[in-house]
Amino acid sequence: MAITPKEAQQRAAPAEEVLKDLETRIDEQIIDTHRQGSTFTSFWSKELDNAFTREEITRRYERAGWTVEYTDNQRDGQYLTLAPEEFRGGQRDALVRPYES
Repeated sequence: MAITPKEAQQRAAPAEEVLKDLETRIDEQIIDTHRQGSTFTSFWSKELDNAFTREEITRRYERAGWTVEYTDNQRDGQYLTLAPEEFRGGQRDALVRPYES
């Protein structure tokens, strides 16, 4: 019997432990970046090569109040950029200042 699209998506879903590990590493990178006085955080890991994993991480951080942008180009490679939601809408090149919650 052929697999349904829903079954394929369920079977391809990333393991929760992979997502938790990525969240921990991204959180640490965000904290380190903010300690250095920057608002924007760039992050990449080989686990994010998987589109389902990348989409789930993006969804979780957007739900938590972050703007998440995925970049994939030959010059800079692949990475996620996370910024506080207040920078949504093309303000990425705005003066970088420490984020105050």
